[in-house]
Amino acid sequence: MAGTSFVDITQENKAKTIEFSSQAPQWRMCCYGLNLEGVCKYASCKAFNHWVIIMKGMCTYDLVYDEHENVCPICCQYLETNKCAFSNCNYSYVGVKLEKGQPLKKIMSEKEKTVGNHYLLFDPHEAGVCNWGSLKICTKPKNLEAEMGKLCWDLPERERMRSRWSVNMYFMMNARRQFRN
Repeated sequence: MAGTSFVDITQENKAKTIEFSSQAPQWRMCCYGLNLEGVCKYASCKAFNHWVIIMKGMCTYDLVYDEHENVCPICCQYLETNKCAFSNCNYSYVGVKLEKGQPLKKIMSEKEKTVGNHYLLFDPHEAGVCNWGSLKICTKPKNLEAEMGKLCWDLPERERMRSRWSVNMYFMMNARRQFRN
């Protein structure tokens, strides 16, 4: 059976809430939006054999097509991810689960989920793992209109209607957070 093995993010009741800390090493920094986790396996890296966080931010992440971009934030080498987490955002997902001997099962979040000022972690030891034929995770600011207002409240109307990309860049550059090791 083909597919990609990844945490089962449909098990929302099994996600773990983690509070932030100012004592985290560089490879444990996260951002608002989507964060992925994996273990760095490159011996020359400072984060060798440690869980590292790959900051994706506010985006639409495709588990299959974007997987090659998952690199350690310290050594920039590819690493496999199997955990995901969210912080200060709304998120939704759509995908296809593959189960041996079963028809394809289309999965879609019923509504956007809101995550506050903490790290909501989906760990495969708690939520389980499933085989995904496809999985797209979409994250966006909790209150996009309010954030756009903060960014450009004094600009002309045409400037306020800029692409979502500029808002995503704002969050990626200004909304990094740390949490405990």
